[in-house]
This record gives sequence, C-alpha cells and structure tokens, in this order.
Amino acid sequence: MLTTISKCLAVFTVVASLLFLGIAVISSAAGPNWAGDIEELPEFSFTETVSETGTTWGVKSRSDADFSKTGILPEAVVAARKKLRDEQDDRIKELDRQIAAMDARLNGTWNAAKTARVAPGAKQIIEVDLKAIDARIVQLRTDLADIKLQIIAKTSAGTKLAEEITQVQANTETRREDVIRLQAKLEEIRADKFRAKEQQKRLIDLLARVTGNIDRVERRNQQLRKSLNKPPRRDYEEKPAAIPAE
Repeated sequence: MLTTISKCLAVFTVVASLLFLGIAVISSAAGPNWAGDIEELPEFSFTETVSETGTTWGVKSRSDADFSKTGILPEAVVAARKKLRDEQDDRIKELDRQIAAMDARLNGTWNAAKTARVAPGAKQIIEVDLKAIDARIVQLRTDLADIKLQIIAKTSAGTKLAEEITQVQANTETRREDVIRLQAKLEEIRADKFRAKEQQKRLIDLLARVTGNIDRVERRNQQLRKSLNKPPRRDYEEKPAAIPAE
C-alpha cells in the first residue's frame, strides 16, 4: 500500500515539475522582448540592480531630471513609454499654439499688404509675391495636416503598445503567481513523499521487531514442549508465515 502511494506521489512530482518547466519555457520564449524595448527608448537611461530579494530596474529621463521610476523591468518600460507619450502630447499642444499664432500673424500681414498704398509699378510685383505666398501657405498647411496625421497615428500606436505591455505585464504577474503556487505545491508533495518514506521505514522496522518476537516466542514454546515431554506440533500449529512488506 505504501509503495503504491509512494509511486503515485513520485509520478505527481514529475508531472508538476514538467508543468513548471513548461511555464518557465513559455514565459522566456513567448514573452515580450523587454531588452529590445529598452533599445527603442534612447531618451531614457535604464539601470539594473541585483539584490538578495530579486532584480529591480530603474529608469530616468535624459531630458527631465524629475522623472524616475523603480520596479521590475516591465513596469520601468511601461513608465518610460507613458512619459514619452505625455511629452509628445505636450509638444503637439505647443506646436498647435505656435501654428495658431503664426496663422494670425500671416493673416494680419496679408490684410495689411492688401490695403497698403503702393506705387503703380510695384503693385504688380506685390501681387505676384502675394500669390506665391498664398501658394506657400496652402502648401505649409497641407504639410502641417500630414504631420498632424502622422503624430496622431504614432500616438495611437504608442497607446496601443502601452496597453499591450500592460496586458502582458498582467499575464506575467499571473504566471508568476502560478509558478509560486506550483513551487509551494511541489515542496508540499516532496515533504509528503519524505514523510511517507519515513513512515515506511518505521513500519518495516516494526515488522522486523514483531517477526523477531514471534521467533523468540516460538523457540520458547518449543523449549517448553520439550521440557514437558509434549508431542511435536501438528500441521495446524505450524508457524505463520511473515507477511512481506510492500
């Protein structure tokens, strides 16, 4: 019986170990490439700190001395990308403000040029220049619209990437909890296996002592029979066979 239990525990231990190994392989092979994400963020500096409690990462902005974040590598990368997105949003707002001021200035210059009194010979030249300026303004506004679309597209892509990183981080945390739970279960199984082996040893020792006591009693019985001149044992009085340990 104990041998069967020990075999079942051993099989369960092997299966749990293989499951833990599979989770570790999947996490390392199919997980995100955080080191590659660091290379894609030259605006930030990352530092790795190894201690007894684990490995932590720190991130600092090269342009903003007040920004810093410490945690695991996914947290540092997500914080850096969020900071980069916020800086891009602030830059877009500043460019919009400058563009609005420039438009107002150009419109004022254009209106002043239209109402200004000029010599008859220079009026034709000014009209040519104004047409060129109008064409240039249209071109600049077209380029500006294209740039805005590109900024919006990149911002959307960055937001989507940040959401994916957050989801991957949550999945990684869940896998880490599963690994910790499986490790605790594995340690518990190993402890149960050790206790079962110790119990098996104690039962084998007890069986050996009981068998020795039976042998001593049987020898004493034979001596008493001889001293009392009793007839030898019959077949139904034969010594019971010892039950082998499983």
